[in-house]
Amino acid sequence: MLIAQYPTAEQIQELLAGPADTPVVMVNLLRFKDRADAKDEGLAGVDAYKLYGEPMRRIVEKRGGARRAVADRDHGGVDLSIDARMRRFATGRHFIAT
Repeated sequence: MLIAQYPTAEQIQELLAGPADTPVVMVNLLRFKDRADAKDEGLAGVDAYKLYGEPMRRIVEKRGGARRAVADRDHGGVDLSIDARMRRFATGRHFIAT
């Protein structure tokens, strides 16, 4: 099942109705601004993301999730402009609870 950034109520119900013992993997494809704005003004975009990402990682791990892969944009000196983050959750319920 694929769920968009803003899932519908039906998609959430489908996820919750899935097998209780089936893990869920979330993939985030991220593109960062060179410089952050708003409350994080002055930071590099990737550094501003870390202010959210690191605490979120701890929440995910506390609920039994795990980081599966991180691919950053500096790939052998080639800027891919997109970072990828994958997180594994024990079940759909764990994912929704996070």
